[in-house]
Amino acid sequence: MANEAKKKILIYLLLAFALSAVFYWLILVGAKGKSGELLIFGLMWCPGVAALATRLAARHGSLLYRRRLCLLAPPWGAAATGTPSGRR
Repeated sequence: MANEAKKKILIYLLLAFALSAVFYWLILVGAKGKSGELLIFGLMWCPGVAALATRLAARHGSLLYRRRLCLLAPPWGAAATGTPSGRR
């Protein structure tokens, strides 16, 4: 369990660094005016996008985690499946 948590943290940090490095580079090369404001806006979204990407990769299984997708389906309940228990 600890190794999996460490792997998720490492993937998050790498994604956040990679995404924000693009925006930092574009800001440093001299974007001015309205485009500079949009770059700052994009930079602010980098940690959130990295968190969502890490969460989706961990939840839906990917080459990074190698989980089976069918085991990660949420229990939708009787309304979605039409069965009393909510499971098929």
